[in-house]
Amino acid sequence: MAEVQAAGGRVMVVSFGSQTGAQRWLQDTSCAYAEVQAAGGRVMVVSFGTQTGAQRWLQDTSCPYDMLLDQDRKLYGAFGLGRSVFKVWSVAALTYYAEQKAAGRTLPKKYENVEDDPHQMGGDFILDPQGRALLVHCSKVSTDRPEVSTIISVLKDYQLREEPTSKMPKEEEST
Repeated sequence: MAEVQAAGGRVMVVSFGSQTGAQRWLQDTSCAYAEVQAAGGRVMVVSFGTQTGAQRWLQDTSCPYDMLLDQDRKLYGAFGLGRSVFKVWSVAALTYYAEQKAAGRTLPKKYENVEDDPHQMGGDFILDPQGRALLVHCSKVSTDRPEVSTIISVLKDYQLREEPTSKMPKEEEST
């Protein structure tokens, strides 16, 4: 967990990759990247894939975030993220795929010569600088991710709670 906590005192938004959810979430959060940063957040994507697959994914998605590889999935396990054929191929996920195809969008494809696990579930977490969870979102199905507005709201709420008291106006002394 030291890698995840080493954020220079900033709040970490940690997104654990999965096939579908991570790409859609990445598109949504990339549009709000400046707002996430302004709210004190730093985003890190965690992937269970190989170095080659991760580099290709970063390039293909133009991902602006740092990535941590967790090939043995110790972090995935520590955050309670397992594998599920049922959840990945749920009616909600299949509906999402059908809607994307009907809208003419391309779906994520398996990289040639790259070992992958389409059944790994993802999730999103917000951790304060001490590693305490401010938001825990374990995906219920492969397309399930928190709304970006929820992430920004949690970051802003934390910022308000943690503002130093030195910014408070000083009381006037009575003589």
